[in-house]
Amino acid sequence: MKQILLNVYYVLKRFKSATLLNVIGLSVAFAAFMVIMMQVNFDYNFNKTIDGHESIYRIEILNSKKGHIQATMPRPMADIIFRSSPHILAGGMEHTVSKEIFFSIDKPGNKDIYKEMSHGVASDYTDVFPFEMVEGDRHVLQNPEYVLIPQSLSEKLFGNESPIGQRLEKEQGSWVVGGVYKDFPKNSSLRNTIYYSIGNENLEKWTNWNYQVYIKVDSPDVLTGLDNIFKKVLSGRDEIDDISFHFSPLAETYYSKGIVSDSLPKSSKEIMAVLFAIGIIIVVIASVNFTNFSIALTPARIKAINTQKVLGAASSELRRILIAEAVFISIAAFIISLPIVFLIANSPVSELVRVTISLTDHSGIVLLTAVLAFVVGIISGLYPSYYMTSFPPALVLKGSFGLSAQGKKTRNVLIGIQFIASVTLIICAGFMYLQNQYFINRPYGYDKEMLIVSDISRQANTKWEVLKNELEKLPGLEKAEKSFALLGSREAYNSWGVHYKGDDEGITFQCIFAGPDFLDVLGIETTDGRNFIGADSISGAFIFNEAARNKYDLELGYDFEGLGRIVGFIPDINFATLRTGIQPMAFYVSENITKYNYVYMRVKSKSSLSETFERVRTAFASVDQDYPFDIRFFDDALNETYQKEKRLSSLIALFCLIAVFISIVGVFGLVVFECEYRRKEIGIRKVLGSSVKEVLLLFNKVYITILSICFVIAVPLCHYVMSRWLENFAYHIPLYWWVFAT
Repeated sequence: MKQILLNVYYVLKRFKSATLLNVIGLSVAFAAFMVIMMQVNFDYNFNKTIDGHESIYRIEILNSKKGHIQATMPRPMADIIFRSSPHILAGGMEHTVSKEIFFSIDKPGNKDIYKEMSHGVASDYTDVFPFEMVEGDRHVLQNPEYVLIPQSLSEKLFGNESPIGQRLEKEQGSWVVGGVYKDFPKNSSLRNTIYYSIGNENLEKWTNWNYQVYIKVDSPDVLTGLDNIFKKVLSGRDEIDDISFHFSPLAETYYSKGIVSDSLPKSSKEIMAVLFAIGIIIVVIASVNFTNFSIALTPARIKAINTQKVLGAASSELRRILIAEAVFISIAAFIISLPIVFLIANSPVSELVRVTISLTDHSGIVLLTAVLAFVVGIISGLYPSYYMTSFPPALVLKGSFGLSAQGKKTRNVLIGIQFIASVTLIICAGFMYLQNQYFINRPYGYDKEMLIVSDISRQANTKWEVLKNELEKLPGLEKAEKSFALLGSREAYNSWGVHYKGDDEGITFQCIFAGPDFLDVLGIETTDGRNFIGADSISGAFIFNEAARNKYDLELGYDFEGLGRIVGFIPDINFATLRTGIQPMAFYVSENITKYNYVYMRVKSKSSLSETFERVRTAFASVDQDYPFDIRFFDDALNETYQKEKRLSSLIALFCLIAVFISIVGVFGLVVFECEYRRKEIGIRKVLGSSVKEVLLLFNKVYITILSICFVIAVPLCHYVMSRWLENFAYHIPLYWWVFAT
């Protein structure tokens, strides 16, 4: 150990800057590796943290005639399925989306007002999923008056007091807190929100396909027979024609693609693999640097090593000392990486990952990195230790050992590995940035510029005509209209099924409720038929997109009995997120729809935005002064939808910069190496008249050649990786040639 410490001290003293750069590079690499592995572990174990997840499956419907898989079904179908087999231990259903609720809590001397997310489920939902109760009973949802709240919300609302029995006064009616459950992990599709019972909602309505359905079975082996059992118990129903049932394990729903009305959180195994590969690449680059640096020290240490050999030291003993020295430096770099991770956890960088960066919560990853540091030390020390002790004394005395063919080949291969990794990361980061910009700037089929959007309270809903008149009288606004949905924010909205022309199976489409002026506010023109008019609210009216028209051969003027007529068609706008393709959809106007969630307002050009916003707030307050309206630009609301992609792009860019930094450190080590070996040659060339430019060209020529070869290797690799990644998006950029060239 004493000899190892002396060697480290000698290297640090003589090559202080180069040594520190390499240790810092290795430390940053280990820190980046730990952060990446935390995110990979987060994604890999998504939903696997739910107790009993192996027995929980989401039921999906494969429609062979329509050519798609759907994640939702009508409630009566689910109720029949739950009772169809003794192998189904429990069945539960939920709304596809959560909704924001406004409520107050009476406290001594004041009334506190809150706006929180809530989620509707059937009462038996808590039999499928493991609600770990802190207080109360998980079965209270059998009474629609009661709700379950997470522990975090309980502490926010009531502090250390028990919330059981406390009333949440809503805009219409109230809820009673019946239980407090322990918060679900962040890497779970289960929401930490207020759970309320859907009661008898749509109990007999077969046309409302808006429920995601789950079953808990006693054994996965029974799934093969459940499809036939479901068809048997549902025989006679038109809804099951041309369909079969598919069962997705809960853990796999996180990675599922192309499923209609799927509202669960998403990622992809390709992204997880890319992150894992980046983590390994960064460590490999740092390890190559460390190896190069050790080799670069050979000219300065070879005589001392040779002297020890002459004095009787065995080559094997010297190699063990050199390897132990490398391990010592690698472990030291790992120790330095721990506070770096801590700093990352408390910096804006932590916002780029969804996982909580914590060394204590991820002790397994910390231990894995420690083992990796030990292995890196051994591997990085193996070749240099062999290299330094393999030269014959005569060759050392001549001083030409550094120019051996084997030495040059080894160094070129190592630097080539670095260049391939760095070029790959840079190109991939470029494509990810361009894809995110494409998301932000791609035309959606409607005018989203100068468009304001706000949520709307129940009280404002009841006074809508008053609010609409107040808004449209404002000098800064052109027109305002209400809608049920925030366009572009979700993969799916309301899934409707209606009969068309005597077709027993009917048609299914995404339906968005809106007021008569909605298309005018968005600047959408019809391709056939007419726009909505005020009278449509009484009789009901549909305007479908061209995708629905072409898929179902819809006719203008067709009357869906009891609902309304088709009065027009519009182009295929992107009403959902750009992660999904164009689906059949319709805007629907009817006075029977009384609950709307958003108000859209078109701002006049050249208006003062600050004054317009202030006047809009005043108008909203005039109909409901207590409600905290969230008034913002539609673009800002839309950008929030793609935060996941933005974070990933920024994360990749950051790791790319880290890789480039570490590679530069490696090149620095090689330059030191070359200078040590060719110092006399450089001096002679300058004496003979060579300029600094010519000397630099002499040094750089070999690196330019290596870089060119590495670029040729990296391009097809990047092409494959980016092709797979872009498959995750329904709309994406092409693989531009100029990105590779840049």
